[in-house]
Amino acid sequence: MIIKLDLPRPEISHAVNLYWLKTMFSEFPTKNWKVNVLTSAFVGLAQNAEAEYKQACLYAEDLYIHSRKGGGFNLGSMHMMARRFENVISNTHRSVRAFTKLRGHKEAPPEFRDYLNANRPAFSADAIADRIRDMRNAIHHLDEKIGKGEIEKGQPVHVRLDGFEVPVPDSDQPNQTLMTYDRISLGPDVIFLGELCDWINEMGRQAEYIAAYEEVPVALEQPPPQGAPVTEIVISFQA
Repeated sequence: MIIKLDLPRPEISHAVNLYWLKTMFSEFPTKNWKVNVLTSAFVGLAQNAEAEYKQACLYAEDLYIHSRKGGGFNLGSMHMMARRFENVISNTHRSVRAFTKLRGHKEAPPEFRDYLNANRPAFSADAIADRIRDMRNAIHHLDEKIGKGEIEKGQPVHVRLDGFEVPVPDSDQPNQTLMTYDRISLGPDVIFLGELCDWINEMGRQAEYIAAYEEVPVALEQPPPQGAPVTEIVISFQA
């Protein structure tokens, strides 16, 4: 089997730092402290999601690359990778909820609500928010079932790095296959890493957009930040 890790990386540090820099000097988006707290929660949770995502990718690389050099798999990295990806989903879900509440907050100035609603990101769409919520709920309820001893035999007990396997031509190894890991799954719930990366980048873009809010708002012209180029790592070993 040939293993390929398709691990795009989000990058929002510059965007969120612009927001934190303004709040450091008490330049909050509005004069309502409840709205400002919720805004900071949205930005902080997005930043946490990015950090957990990057850590999960490092554990994936350790599992499939570095530990292979020692002749085996580091199972500790496998479990840590799973937990990190679960944290990503949890933080992403909470960040989406915070943003959704911001867009309709009754105590927010109407101009601020209009500003947010004029630039609605994809991650706040119901179809995407529901997918993130469904995986978050699956993780949450799974922990409850494990704690109560209600887990069924053969049922997944954590999020897993997943993908697809296809045959590849190889004259020396007739049954050779290529396995590409490019998504996470928990039972029927599946989220591709590329789209998860895009959502986190969009959150960074919103943090930058919010930081630019003024009494007479001017929409930013630059496009949302793009994720880093996809990291493709190929490992080949005998099936």
